[in-house]
Amino acid sequence: MRCAHTARLSPLHIMRPDDKIVKDAHPFGEKHLKRIGNTMRIYLDNCCYNRPYDDQTQVRISLETQAKLHIQHMIIENRLDLASSYVLMAENYANPHETRKKSILEFIEENSTVFVSEANFDKIAELAQPIIETGIKPPDAYHIACAIFAHCDFFITTDKRV
Repeated sequence: MRCAHTARLSPLHIMRPDDKIVKDAHPFGEKHLKRIGNTMRIYLDNCCYNRPYDDQTQVRISLETQAKLHIQHMIIENRLDLASSYVLMAENYANPHETRKKSILEFIEENSTVFVSEANFDKIAELAQPIIETGIKPPDAYHIACAIFAHCDFFITTDKRV
């Protein structure tokens, strides 16, 4: 698994899954988005959610699965703050495996404390463009942009190209 620190941004709106604005968030000062205690905010891209369904006979995949499941346990225990997005939901909806899709969706809906909605598309696209220009594929760039937009401390992926 790869982790990357995300950059801080100017004022923004953070959306919950029900698309209601939580509050204006700013990287500094009183308007910073509240977290659960002092927990780190993370963003898992779609490949992390699907890693437990991959071939576990490969050592790397098995280790990444164990790490993902440990992170998932920490999220459930409120030791980590989970951010998700419309990009993640769109990728999950395209999953051809109904049981996997449903399981991933349930986890995201039950455990996300921050959701970046499609209402923020223009801001996400603006953040994603310079990432795409570095050679990162657009879907990955949009995930990274959502993590930055949500003020995540870490973006986590199993994708070795990112």
